[in-house]
Amino acid sequence: MEVAIFSLIGVVLGGIITGGTQMFLERRRERRAVRRAKRLVGGELLHASMILRSLSDSKIWPSSPDATSVLPTSAWQEHRAHLADVLDEDLWNQLVTTYSRLEIVRVLAKDLLADAPLSDAMIESMKDTAIKLERLHRALGRGGGRLEDIPKLVTEPRKTK
Repeated sequence: MEVAIFSLIGVVLGGIITGGTQMFLERRRERRAVRRAKRLVGGELLHASMILRSLSDSKIWPSSPDATSVLPTSAWQEHRAHLADVLDEDLWNQLVTTYSRLEIVRVLAKDLLADAPLSDAMIESMKDTAIKLERLHRALGRGGGRLEDIPKLVTEPRKTK
């Protein structure tokens, strides 16, 4: 009888430990997925911001066969599900709106001729959009966000949490 009780206790403890370990590992996986999604989406926002700033400085639309390569949204498309549960509603809505605008710009860009000069209104719109992208990048918890910040990121030691 004693052996049966110890066996039963061993089975119950083994089940509890296994279940707890699985829950711990799943939470850890989810946190990593969210952190990865923030990095990738934040990087994509920073990339788009730098592209828009560069285009507004050059005042000419590039000779790229595909607007998707100029303003990619693949990180957002692939990882937004990981961010949906963890971001507050305001930041989520800003991201959705911003990426919708980027999609619209990509569609409109198909009508632009390669190496065509950009209008003043388009240049100002690109600058404004770049600033909004940088703000969103920072709101996601990513450091930097402007070309002026890059020397600071390289020379200043990173703060550890």
